[in-house]
Amino acid sequence: MGIQMNSTVKNTSPKFNLRELGTISFGQLEGEKDTKLNKDTFFPTETIKQLLCKHYNYVLSPKGVGKSAIFNALTNKFIPIFLFEYNKHSIVAINKAFGNDNEYLDPAKFKEEGRKNYSIYWGLYIMGELLKDIFKNHSDKNNFSEFKTKIKKFEGLKDKFQLYNILEIVNQLNIGFAFNISGQTVEIKPTLKYEVQTEKLSLNDIFQIINDFYKDNNLEALIVIDRIDSFVNKETMDIQKNYLQGLIDCIEEITFYKNLDPLLFLRTDLFYSFDIKFEYDKVKERKIELKWEESETLNFIVNRFLSNKYICDNFIGHFYNIMNEKGYNETVVSKNIFKRFSKWVKKVLNKRKSSKIKSKNIPYKISEEFIKMFFPCKLVFSNNQDFCEWIFEKFKDANGFINPRVLIFFFNKLFESQYSFIRQNKNYNEDVEVDLKKNSTSHFELFDEPIIEKTYNSASQEELINIYKLLKSKDQQILFQEINLKSFETGKFRTGDLNIKNLKIEREVLEILLTHLKLLGFCCEMEKQYFIIPSIYKNKLELIGGVI
Repeated sequence: MGIQMNSTVKNTSPKFNLRELGTISFGQLEGEKDTKLNKDTFFPTETIKQLLCKHYNYVLSPKGVGKSAIFNALTNKFIPIFLFEYNKHSIVAINKAFGNDNEYLDPAKFKEEGRKNYSIYWGLYIMGELLKDIFKNHSDKNNFSEFKTKIKKFEGLKDKFQLYNILEIVNQLNIGFAFNISGQTVEIKPTLKYEVQTEKLSLNDIFQIINDFYKDNNLEALIVIDRIDSFVNKETMDIQKNYLQGLIDCIEEITFYKNLDPLLFLRTDLFYSFDIKFEYDKVKERKIELKWEESETLNFIVNRFLSNKYICDNFIGHFYNIMNEKGYNETVVSKNIFKRFSKWVKKVLNKRKSSKIKSKNIPYKISEEFIKMFFPCKLVFSNNQDFCEWIFEKFKDANGFINPRVLIFFFNKLFESQYSFIRQNKNYNEDVEVDLKKNSTSHFELFDEPIIEKTYNSASQEELINIYKLLKSKDQQILFQEINLKSFETGKFRTGDLNIKNLKIEREVLEILLTHLKLLGFCCEMEKQYFIIPSIYKNKLELIGGVI
């Protein structure tokens, strides 16, 4: 939904209809399914701007921090043209290979082979997707006829090849493939014997032909790969490791072709938890980790709140007024409220480049003031803590991340729970007058603190369950439950508190688990074998029937 209005109209409704709480939403939890994500609501953080302006091949973040949202924004052209030049790119989206069924990585078909074989599988699959892109979207471009002639003997592969069936294709067509990776040639040959000599094709030659086509047309093929993390989580550790290793080997080889630009979105813990072999010194310059500053988190909350028609239609004027009070003249930029705010935020932050400034910046204060119109200024149940400061303290994980997906879950459930409570309580009026206080921000009294507290506990429980699901073995899940029991009240534990002998679990499993939990942001090691737990995880894990 585009949010536009004449700057002379100031929508500043003095009432909030409580019935509308049931209509307010912050969007879906999964970025690829989030209907709230569009051109108006996509808010590029500083690390997202970095990603779009420079060449990176690996985008890392914890689960729910925005990888799939960026993928969705790129492929659906939600990103402003001043940040990303679509006319210079051809976007090749790869995420449909990773469904909930086992079609593409059925262990019965996709044997536990070495990493090099996996790299050929990936090379062929990406090659096929690039060929599809050219034949479908660029048949009117320069040199297409010449390209088609060069690629003729490979063209059929784009329709026949899937990620899991390479051996079937090799045997069916009596074709062998070679792929030079890091100076080593990897080959795959038919297992059936033919009277006619097997033809061997070089993937590197094919990639060169594809690269030259994009280059001749002043295009860069941006190969965006997403949903790897949810896909490989189903498989055994050996398959996961080889599968990711093969993909990274393939990406590293493709980066040598200047007009082919692979971009892999991957969970941070998967990137670091496997013993993946590549040269970190070379990769680190092409790797970026998504991060959110506090002002960006508040901007996200405001952005999602204003994306609701009732809020925008009735209260956008309050937002304008707050901006004007901070000395911003809204008429100097575009008509769209989000573009306007985004440009102004960028202008203000450019004037405050010093990282030593710790005080709240102006964009933070504008968002904070608008949020406090609808949510409590102070929370009595949390020692009269400021609402926004409560968000930053209670929702951060051990690595300092606030997961946008957790915020979406929390606010959606808060609107739903408060609305349900209001419907059951006949003493509540349908409309609430603005509570104007002298020398204080105007605000509506919409939410009951016990409901806020209960909703936060639900969000905490949801995050614990998410971590439990991400663990790779039953032994790790048992150990995680034990750690949770030892730490949910105190917020800390020592490895000596865990009696792994009674649990009949090897010490190595514990070490692997602790490494994984640190990467996931569940805990932080303050000193050797002593860990602390952030507030978001200080809750007793409740499993339905003991099983997820």
